[in-house]
Formats: sequence, structure tokens, C-alpha cells
Amino acid sequence: MEPYYSDDETGELVSNAPTYSRPAFEFQMSKLKELVSLYKEKLNDVEKIRTEQPCHPRAMAVEYQSYERAVGILELVTTSNQDLNKVLTVFTYLISEIKIAREYIDCNVVIGLNFYGEGKMQADQMPEGEAELMMGQMMPFFSEVFESLSYVNSLVVNLVTQLHSLYYKKQPKNHDLYGNLFKYVHLNSAFDALGKMLGGLAMIDSVVDDNQNLVNHWDLYKRMMQFAKNDPAKYGITDKLERQLRKCLLFLDKSILSGNCLQACLSHKGYEAAISSNKELQNEFLNYFKVKIDKLTNSIESQYEWQESKIVVDVICLYFLYRKLYPKDFDKKLFKSVWSLIKKAPVVCVTGQVIIYPHELIMKIAPAPKSVAVEPKDPEQYIKAYMQKSDDNLDKSMQSWLSKFSLWSSRMQSFLNSSTSLPENQVQKLQDSRGKLLLQGLLLAYQIQNYIQVNTALHERNGVPFKANFIPLLMQAIELTKAIHSTLERKQEIIALYLGSIIRLIFKDAIKPYDMIRDKLGAKPTGVGLDIISIYKLVNELGSGCLNSIRSDLLKLCNEIVDIKSILKENEKSLVEDGLWKFEILVEYQTNLKNSTDCSFIYWIQQLNTHFLKYIYDEPANVHRLRYLYMALEDSAKQMLLCRHVEDANDIKQNYIKDRENELVEMVIMPLARAIESDLRLHIHSLYITGIEKQNPFQSSNLSWFLDSQPMVFCEKVIDIKRKIEMYLDETFYNMTALNLNDWRTYEEMRSLARQKYKLNLSEVHLPSKHLDQGMDLLDITKKLPNFVNKFKYNLHSQFFIEATEGDEKHVALVSYMHITNSLRTHGLGLINTTINTSYRLLAKKFQIFSQFLYDDHVYSQLVKDRKFFVNNREALNQMYSYDRAENFLREVKKLGVFDKNLTLIDKFRILITQIGNTLGLIRMIKTAGLNLTATRTQFIPNTQNIPNITELAEKFSDGTKSAASSLEDIMESLTKNFTADTDYFKILVTTFQGVLNTNEASHLKLFYMIIPTLTISYVESMLTAKDKLTKKKALDMYFTDDGFAVGLAYVLRILEQESHFDSLHWFDSVETKFAQEEEKLTVIKASEEMQKMQNMSLKKISVFRVEFELLKYCFLGARIFFNNT
Repeated sequence: MEPYYSDDETGELVSNAPTYSRPAFEFQMSKLKELVSLYKEKLNDVEKIRTEQPCHPRAMAVEYQSYERAVGILELVTTSNQDLNKVLTVFTYLISEIKIAREYIDCNVVIGLNFYGEGKMQADQMPEGEAELMMGQMMPFFSEVFESLSYVNSLVVNLVTQLHSLYYKKQPKNHDLYGNLFKYVHLNSAFDALGKMLGGLAMIDSVVDDNQNLVNHWDLYKRMMQFAKNDPAKYGITDKLERQLRKCLLFLDKSILSGNCLQACLSHKGYEAAISSNKELQNEFLNYFKVKIDKLTNSIESQYEWQESKIVVDVICLYFLYRKLYPKDFDKKLFKSVWSLIKKAPVVCVTGQVIIYPHELIMKIAPAPKSVAVEPKDPEQYIKAYMQKSDDNLDKSMQSWLSKFSLWSSRMQSFLNSSTSLPENQVQKLQDSRGKLLLQGLLLAYQIQNYIQVNTALHERNGVPFKANFIPLLMQAIELTKAIHSTLERKQEIIALYLGSIIRLIFKDAIKPYDMIRDKLGAKPTGVGLDIISIYKLVNELGSGCLNSIRSDLLKLCNEIVDIKSILKENEKSLVEDGLWKFEILVEYQTNLKNSTDCSFIYWIQQLNTHFLKYIYDEPANVHRLRYLYMALEDSAKQMLLCRHVEDANDIKQNYIKDRENELVEMVIMPLARAIESDLRLHIHSLYITGIEKQNPFQSSNLSWFLDSQPMVFCEKVIDIKRKIEMYLDETFYNMTALNLNDWRTYEEMRSLARQKYKLNLSEVHLPSKHLDQGMDLLDITKKLPNFVNKFKYNLHSQFFIEATEGDEKHVALVSYMHITNSLRTHGLGLINTTINTSYRLLAKKFQIFSQFLYDDHVYSQLVKDRKFFVNNREALNQMYSYDRAENFLREVKKLGVFDKNLTLIDKFRILITQIGNTLGLIRMIKTAGLNLTATRTQFIPNTQNIPNITELAEKFSDGTKSAASSLEDIMESLTKNFTADTDYFKILVTTFQGVLNTNEASHLKLFYMIIPTLTISYVESMLTAKDKLTKKKALDMYFTDDGFAVGLAYVLRILEQESHFDSLHWFDSVETKFAQEEEKLTVIKASEEMQKMQNMSLKKISVFRVEFELLKYCFLGARIFFNNT
């Protein structure tokens, strides 16, 4: 006998063969069963693993969609009655097509029209012609909508015609469907579809009427087209195309853009004239209105309300069609019944803040032809009272929603439990509970969403401000709506796993009463009973396949036919209707979840977003609601992709996302960051500065709520408040430390306190006490080169620039060749050429000033005199230029005037020479830094003189290896080329300026060497003054080195080729002789004690001058070496 598997979910292997004693086999089987059981427990634990993190966008989402391959409506409808097959097929097809058309209107047309003009500037600020361009962008969309509306009108006419043909007593004898069957059948689902389609047209009209930009821009566009009509050739179109275009625009003007889509459908010429005399169809209309209005009245504002308030518009629009088809049969009672719907739904939301007032719609399209006493009498007052009541009950409603959500959320945890270890009857109960939970979540979300959307729309439309407590309550309502969505989305894998079996279980429970009908009809039914049995079989066949929306529509039609002559009892009928209601909702679970939790309406009341953020910042304990707020804002961003008035709708979406992020930063993150910074600063200062009171933690808000909150996702971007605050504090602490290095310890303590108090992980500043590794950036130096060579002093031997300090500055800026190396590492070696070019332009300007100074008559005449004196008295002076003569020149120049800071013309000229030398010093440091950088980079190259051909060595390898080898070879060649490059920038600069300054036109420069002795005296005096200031407080222009003067002298002498002329002066020998003579005079003279003190002071002064001149001499001789080979 073959073993078989049992039907229970444990999957145990059960055999009906006789058992024998097999100890070894039983032992192995027991071990296998134990292993399988343990493995199943492990698999059950997999469901408990959290598959998502709230701080990261989901990389994959599970979407539940029914799937049935190649099974059409014709294949589904298989009864024994061919006429009945045709009826079911036609009406199922029309109902399903109407659903698709209505979904297109709701999800595309309405949103696209409503968002027209968004993302653009206000109309009064819009450039001329912009409105026409926007409307031109909309033309393809209008074409799609117009084609869709033409199809919609055909669907409505077709469905009305089919109902007219079905509910008509004058039918062929052999095909008398009405007399044989449908006389007792009410196809209310067909009337539902008819009203749904007409309601969609009413929504399009309401959106067009609400969007004033659309109406105004359409008028401008029509005015513009008049110019094309008058001169088509100018616009590149023929007369025929112009007439066709004008005809299309006329169609649009009479339908979509005039808000007359519903009127156009109602006045369609396709309705047969005989319909107005079809009393059977009229009775069906009246029966539908009676049943539907009673159902809506009982369902709206009940715990089972599901889109009934929006169906009110559908019923009213169907009433308009009824009035159109039967214009002479005005029924006061029916009008009053339709009007009474206003009491349950005085306002219906379309999308965003677009609303429909049912009383205005009725009075516009189908007002009562005579006086009728209706209730409410004054709809506008009733709406105000309704809004007031809604505001008053919001707090109470919120408490009810919270309790329902808490209970529902806790029960949703049952989804984490597996049913594999339960018996079959308990599994069915569990599946039934799961189905109820899904329905409860969808119903609760819809009721909250509809309540809030209607309430906010009424306030916005009537200009009524919100109450003080409305903001937190509204935020809480949005939070609940998105929390339901988040809960269901978080469990979407489990829902997708069980949803099919849940729907099938609901389907079976719904059709159970049909078994009683089969029993009542007996084994051999006749007449109508045969059709009912055929429907019964069809219903059972529908349950054997994939349960989707089309099967749901067909099932509703079958139910309406089965319930002929009220064959079902009331309790049985309610059981079937309740099951079909659940079935219809869960079959479209994914769509219904999206629509019921959609909070895109918040976009149209953006001022509330500001209030939300302010409320959250004032109440840090509510920061967890921020996540749900941005989930609601994301719904609006998704709809923006449907904008058609711009070339790329994604631009509008991205701007919206950026605005929302900036709003969060400005209203929450930055104030929070500043508050934390202030708290840290005050806490640290209170420890060291007396007089600052310590903060009382009980009197300040707890900012840790924000830092402990989870990161949130907004439009696939992760917003981490804590991380943004850390980045702000890192930047602030770094900048403040860099500006004032003396405060580095304070910011280190603030960083440590932030870690302890707020758990902030701040980065190290890497700015140790009193020094800065990176230093000044060479790029900044190049940009401000004139200021740099004027303010900084060069040291020839150690190769650094130091800033001449001003007064009470606490630190001194210093630039070494290592700092420049770091800059070159950052910006690349190309910065060298940029700096050299900038230096050349600066030197050119300096030499212009240099030439003008020596061209001055006072200066030039004095130089001529001194040269003549030296030449004539060379032998008497022992070939040495007189020190006294140089000092006399300095005194003569002082008589010409003194400038700011007590500077003479000679001082100005000396500073000019120094600036030229500083420029050359910078060039020298750049060359050193470049060599240092390339040497560091080439240290891993074994032999820079003989680099192997790596490309050839890699020929046998893969293409990726070849590409990498080629890149490596290029890099190595570049490094070695830069390392071995021998560019002599000094030689280039000398040669360049020699061609300009060593000409007959610059003959006044030939006596430059004669002014050098005077310049050196001026330099020594200024140098001693600057060094003397180092020991004084708040002195100006303090420094201890200025070798740029020596470099400048050597450079200018080389350009002018006057080194030999200057050497002939033996100036430094003259200085030494002068000081030796002075010392000898002072030491020979014997004086009193007081005079001796003065002599000592004079000797000390001479010694200081001698040392400074010797330092200048050595620097000058060293600088001349740079230009020996130029």
C-alpha cells in the first residue's frame, strides 16, 4: 500500500500499511522527525527577523496583484442560457471598463489638472508668453483627456442602452429576458458603475472650475491663436492645419476647459428617444435610488463607512441622468431624497483642497422645476454648522481613533505567528481574524483621512482659521493614517503570503447561503430555477480560479440575479452582501491601501507644515511624529510627477523636496543645533568664568528627544537630525578653533561634553595647540599676492614667511615650504604655473614704479653728484664709497617730505625692493615645495632613470590589467618628469626683464647701484626699530627678519648687470671701516664716569649696527648666488 501525505499543515508522512518491529528504522525516523521539527521551528523564526530599518529606504517592496493568464470574460461566463451569458458578459465588461476609466480620471486627469501652474511663479510675476508656453505643454495631455472623455461618453451611452434593452417589456418572444427573468432582478451594480462614471466627470469639472490659473491661461492661449488664424504661414502651418487646430481647440473649450464634461455627457445625442417612455427602466432607476440612498444614509458616519461619502456625488450625478432621460416625470419625493444626502455629506472632497458642494451641483444642473420643501433649507448655514460640529468633535473623535488604532495595532502582531502548527479549523479562524484586521485598518485609515481632508478643505474654502488645539490634533490624525500604512507595509511580506487564502475564505463564506437555494430548487428545477442553478454553478466556478476585480464584478451581478423574488432570507442576504463587500475591498487591497492612507492634501495647506514644525520644536517629546509628517509630504511629491505643464515634472518634485528639507533645517535643525551649541558653551564658561550662572536642567527643554529619534526617509533621502547637528557642530568648532587657536581647549571640552550629555559623535578638529599643519593655502596667497608680499617678511635661510604683527595679536601667521607642499598636494602641480604668471605680472608693475622713482630729478641728480664725487676722489677714499656721503643722501631725501608712518622716499623705495625680493622668495619656496612633493611621490619608484615598459609586460593579461598597467605607466612617467624637471624660474625672470630694463630708454637706471648704500642704511635702521618693538606691547609693524630686501637687491643688480659697479664701491668694507674708526675714537678718549656710560652706549649701538650690516651682507651674498648662472 502506498503511503500518503495528510492534509494537515504539519506535513507528516502517514502510512496505512501494517506496522512491523523495526527498531533501527524507527530510531532513524524519530531522529528525522526531530530534525524536521527543529528545522520548521527555525523557519518560523525567520518571520520574526526585522527585514527593514526605519532609517533606510526600502530597496524592494512586495506588491500583491492578482494574476490570471489568458482568461477573458467570455471564458468565465459559461451558463447553459446563451442569452444570460450575453447579459453577464456585456455588463461585466462595461463595469470593468468603467472602473478602469474612473481610475484613470482619479489618478491622472484630476491630479494633472489640479497641479497645473504649480512650481511656477505667480501670475503677476510671470514673464510675458510664459502662460501660453505652459498651456502649449498641456496640449498633448488635453488630447489624451479628450479622447478618454469620448470613450467615457460612449461607455455611458452604451450602458444606458443596454439597460434600456434589458429592462424593456417589448422583447422578442424567444428572447424575452425581461419577462422570464430580469423582471424580478435589480442590477444595482450596473447603476453603481453608471453613477461612478458620471461622478468622475463631475470631479473633472470641479477641478477645472477651482484652478483659476487654468481658466486664465486658456483665455490667453485662445487669444494667441487668433494671430495664427490671421496669418498661418507666419507660424509655419497651412490653412487646413490651422482650421483643424481651431476645431480641436473648440472641442476642448466646450468640454474640458469650460467645466462642462458632465453636461456634455448628459446632453449626448446617443441616448435613444424610446428611453423616455420605458417605464420598466424608470422603475429600476427609482428602485435603485431608494435602496442606495437608504444604504448611504445608514453607512455614512458609521464604523463601517467606506467611501460612501464620495459615492454621494455618483448618486447625484446618476439622478441628473435620470432627469435627462425622463424630463417630464419630476418626482418631488425623489428630489427630496436626493437632497437629503446633503445632511450626511454636505461637502465631498475630490483631490487636494478641491471640493464639491452637492447642493450647488444640484442647483446648477438639475434644480427643482417647482417649489419643493427640502431639508436642509439653507445648505450654506448647514455647512457652517457641520464644520463647527466637526471642529467640536475632533478631540472626541481623536480619542476614539486612538483607542481603535491601539487595539488594532496590538492585534496586528498576530501576523508574526505562524499557522503551520495549528489544525485546519483554527487556521481558518486565524485567517478570518487576519482578514478582519486588514479591513479594520483600511476602514480606520479612510475614515480619519476623509474627516481631516473635509475639515481642512472647509476651513480653507470658507477662510475660517483653525482653533488653537487643531494643529496637534490634525498632526495626530495624519500620524495615525500613516502609522496604519507603515504597519501594513512593514508586514507586507506576510500579508502577500496569506492574502490569497484570506480572500478565498471570505469568498467561500459569502456564497454559503447559495447552497440553501440549491436545496430549495430541488434536483430538477424548471423555468427560472434552471437559470438560478446555472448562476450557482458559475459562482462556484469563479471561486476555483484567481480571485480578481473582474470576477468580483461578475460575482456581484450573479448575486443580484440569484436573489430573484427575494429568495434569500434577510439574514442570508446580509451575510452574502457583507461577504461581497469584504471581498471587493480586499481584492483591490493594494489600491485601497494607497488611496485610504493618501495624505497628499497636506500640500495644499502648506502653512500647516510651518505650524507642525514649530509645534514639534516647542514640544520635543513629539519628535517621533516628524517621520509620519514627512511620509504625508512624500505623497504630494509623488503626485507632482503627473504635472504636464512643464517639460520635466521631476524638476518640480525636486524643488519641492528641497523646499521641505530647507524648511526642516531652518525651523528645527538649525535652531536645535544653535541651542545645543549655546548650552555647551554656557556650561563650559560657567565652570571657568565667575558670574555666569549654571543652567537649571528643570527649566530648560530636553533637547535629547531630537537626538534620540530615528532617522527618517523622505523621497528616498535619509534625513538624520542627529547627524546634521553633528556636522554643524563639527564645522562650527573647527572654524572657531582655526580663527582663534588659543581657544582650542575650550572647544575640546565642549566636544567632550557633547559626547557625554547628548551622545553626539563629533569629529576631531585636528588643530593642536598653537600650530596649524595645513597652513595658508597657496591658492589664497596667489589671489592676494600684492598684499602678501607687503605684509609678510621672508627668511632666506629657513625658507619661511612670517607675518608682521599688529599690536595685540595673539598669534602670528607663518608660511613654510611644507605648507606650500600641502597646498600643491591638494590643488596639483598646475598651481605652480599659475603662481609664476601672477608673480610676473606683479613684478612688471613693481618695476614700473621702480623706474619712475629713479627717473625723478631730485633722486637722479643726487646720484650723478655722488657718482662724480666717488670717481674724482676714488684714490683719496681708498676705493670705498663714503658712509657719510650715503648718510647725507638719506638726510637730503628726508627734506623732500615724510609720508604716513614717518616713511621717506628712500623708505618707500626700500619697501619696493623688499616686495620684489619677497616675490622671488615665494617662487623659490614653490620650487622647493614642488621638488619635495614629487620626491615623496617617487620614493616608491626603484629607478626614476630607467622605468620598465609595464604595458608590454601586461600584454598577456586581461583587458582590465592592461588598462591598469597603462594608467600606472602614465602616472610614473608624469612623476619622474616632474621630479627631474630643471626649470630655472629665476633665470626666466631675469632674462625677461633684462630685455626691457637694459635698453637706452632706461638709461636713468644705470646709476641704481649708487643708491644701494643709502638703501642699506635705511634697511638697517628700520630693522633695528622693528626688533626693538618686539619687547613692547601693542606696537605696530613688529618683525625680526626681512631677507626679501637682500634678495630684491641681488635680483635688480643682476637684471641691470651692475654687480661689478656695486662691487667697485666696496660698500661693506666702507661700513666696517667707518664703525672701526668710530670705535677707536671712543676708546681713545678718556672721560668721566657719566661720559663713560654714554661712550658705552655708543659702542653698543655701533656693535648692533655692525651685526645688522654683517647679517645683511651675508644674506646679500647668499642671494647673489641664486643669479650666478642667469
